[in-house]
Amino acid sequence: MRRFGVIVVFAALIAFLSEALPPAAANGGAIAVTAARVESVGARTRLTLQFDRSAPAPRTFFLTSPHRFVVDMPRTRPALKGAVAFSGLAKGVRVAARDGGVRLVVDLAAAARLTPQQVTQRDSRRLVFDLTGDGGQATRVSAPKAAETAIRSSVRELAKRMERPALTPVAAVAPKIGRRVIVIDAGHGGRDPGANGTARKAKEKDITLAAALRLRDLLEARGGYHVVLTRDGDVFLPLQERVKIARDNQADLFVSLHADAHSDAKAKGASVYTLSENGSNRAKNVMEAQDWDIDLGGGARSERVESILIDLAQRETTNRSADFAQALIAELGEVGPLLRNTHRNAGFFVLLAPDVPAVLVELGFLTHPEDEARLANATSRGALMEAVADAVDTYFLSLRRTYASRCRLSVT
Repeated sequence: MRRFGVIVVFAALIAFLSEALPPAAANGGAIAVTAARVESVGARTRLTLQFDRSAPAPRTFFLTSPHRFVVDMPRTRPALKGAVAFSGLAKGVRVAARDGGVRLVVDLAAAARLTPQQVTQRDSRRLVFDLTGDGGQATRVSAPKAAETAIRSSVRELAKRMERPALTPVAAVAPKIGRRVIVIDAGHGGRDPGANGTARKAKEKDITLAAALRLRDLLEARGGYHVVLTRDGDVFLPLQERVKIARDNQADLFVSLHADAHSDAKAKGASVYTLSENGSNRAKNVMEAQDWDIDLGGGARSERVESILIDLAQRETTNRSADFAQALIAELGEVGPLLRNTHRNAGFFVLLAPDVPAVLVELGFLTHPEDEARLANATSRGALMEAVADAVDTYFLSLRRTYASRCRLSVT
């Protein structure tokens, strides 16, 4: 039998879990959590949840400041028979009632991410999540150690030729002085209506435009932002033109607003997309095909070094996109439902700019009556845009703090 790391047991947590039983789940119809543990498995920290029947479909996401891993389980109640143990990255476990179900929060000692492939399930009554603590966010891109060493060596070589101190690749670009440029992209438009609602026959292109206009007004009212809309009317705009607007305006952030549709009428909740690894490769191809220029600073450099610097710039952009996505998920979760595995990755064209942090937000499903009603209502839609605006504030505040911290460590 495999031996795990030292496990610290907190029996008092059982009483807390029992108190967290939501009234809506007090009957026998709710799925019961019969066991939970967090343990060290080699370099990973594994969260295992056992249920009395088929496990619910969870929603998972990460939060920062402090670092947490969150699992939302609908129509669930705790019914643990023994003490909950935890070790590894976990500093503690908390449970609370949440929308007729249970929210489990694992407090983390450091930033973490889910492994790319979760453990294969042999028992439908069990959920298993493997976390690794490599200093990255849920979708943060990290280079293999050998590649990282080569990158650092090349950057230092370049700096030596330019006769100035080298900065390590983790050094952030200094935050811009003055107003931040935010480009808001209302998805679809004109002859491209996007998704169609089922109950109210709402059109995605109308929902996203109304949301974009509201978000613009909110951000401009707060001050410190210059907002550019890719469209302010019912017009068709090619995808490449949307990205061009962001790059031409040297955007500090690009937010593309959409509303989803699904063949499963039960699909519900918001989700946030950032660029996938495959999308990063696609971005390089598009950059060459469309002759995109990237500002890498002055000075002569070899083609190899320039390629390395482009990779660094793209990696920094991807990381910043992931940081904003995490802030956005936290805010959206306060005002509406979230889709399972809320932070997702894709190669959408509007996310491809290697020098503009970007997210694509699916605000909800027009094929779900509740989501459609929420998105079609100006008040509830406005609350969603307030959440997005709050996330924008949080992101740039965090960026300033991160830059100040990195500057103290970056000179080698």
